[in-house]
Amino acid sequence: MKLMNWQKHCGFSLLELIIALMVFGIFTVIAIPTYQQQLYKSRRTDAQASLISLQLAQEQFRANCLQYATTLASNSSCNADGHYTLSASAISPNHYYQLNIQSATSTRYILTATATSAQIGDINCQTLSIDQSGTKTARTGNGQIATDCW
Repeated sequence: MKLMNWQKHCGFSLLELIIALMVFGIFTVIAIPTYQQQLYKSRRTDAQASLISLQLAQEQFRANCLQYATTLASNSSCNADGHYTLSASAISPNHYYQLNIQSATSTRYILTATATSAQIGDINCQTLSIDQSGTKTARTGNGQIATDCW
């Protein structure tokens, strides 16, 4: 009787390894851009909350000064010489957006938040804006009107 020498087969074959790497590669190609878009979307709340906060500060400023603020700085001031400064940071709390008073008069203003740092890649919603009546707008990286940013 001849004894058969069966070797125990351990591990993966080269074909199995290649198939596993291909599946992993396909998953990665699909998952990473989707994940990045979700990060951008979640970071937009930094701009949205900052703009709403600035909007409330502008209304309070106007109640005291009869004019909307035209600039952001560390101290509020409403001078008769035309310098109306709102005490607020020009950077959003999480540092993803640059905040600005785009224009302001005694009856109107437009506040903007422009993507910076890690958020700069969000070309679909590069700039978010809100005005005195609460109208919310957004623009893409090339200046076109964007949807689904607020």
